[in-house]
Amino acid sequence: MVACPNENDVRGCLTIIAQTETSGRTYAESLEKAWNILTDTNPFPSTCGRVCPHLCQSDCNRGEKDG
Repeated sequence: MVACPNENDVRGCLTIIAQTETSGRTYAESLEKAWNILTDTNPFPSTCGRVCPHLCQSDCNRGEKDG
């Protein structure tokens, strides 16, 4: 999130979706909540996702965990 120019909370989105069943939500509800998280900081997440230069990848801790 720190390296993202839009400061998108990708971890928050993924957490909402991953916890769908344990929180008693439907997948549609979880996807809507995740969408709302993205649109809090970015009004055009679909468009930006297509043209994003992925500046966050160099700071991502997943590289240390699994590449």
